[in-house]
Amino acid sequence: MKVSSAKYKQLSSGDIEQLVKLSERIHYVSPNESFLNHSFVVMGDALPCIFFSVESYSLNPVSFEQAVTAGFSSEDILTYRAHMHQHPVVHHFQSAGLDAVC
Repeated sequence: MKVSSAKYKQLSSGDIEQLVKLSERIHYVSPNESFLNHSFVVMGDALPCIFFSVESYSLNPVSFEQAVTAGFSSEDILTYRAHMHQHPVVHHFQSAGLDAVC
C-alpha cells in the first residue's frame, strides 16, 4: 500500500514520534505473553477511551476466536459473536480467498 507523503505533512513531529514509539512497542512482545494481550495494552495506552477491543478471527470457517476488551458487557460480546459473520470486512477477506486469522 502506497501512502502519499502529503498525508504525513498534516502530522506534527510529536505525532510522528508517538507513532514510531508505538510501532517499536507493538513489535517487541515477551515470549511469555500473547500478542493479543500485548497489543491490547500497547494500543490501550496509545488510544485511551471507554470502549476498547483487540480481536482475533478465523475466516475458514468464519468464527470469532478471542478478544481482549474493556467497557463491553458479556451480553455485548455474545451479540457480536452471533452477528460478526455479517461484517463487510469478513466478506472482503472471504471473497479474496484468505483463510488466515486477521
